[in-house]
Amino acid sequence: VPTEIVAIEEDRLVPKADLVALAEALPNTHRLHLLRSRFGHDAFLTEHEAFARILREALAECRS
Repeated sequence: VPTEIVAIEEDRLVPKADLVALAEALPNTHRLHLLRSRFGHDAFLTEHEAFARILREALAECRS
């Protein structure tokens, strides 16, 4: 299954290095997205536009 991974540079709970390793280990990682946010791990709650863009792009590729 194609997988999109989003890493937040400032995330202390799930470090970027862990997500890079995950992306390398998964056979069908589509993309690893690196975002910056002063909200760290909570970026998924606050960075609506960035996450919406990533989801739109991923869904558009599924349709094609």
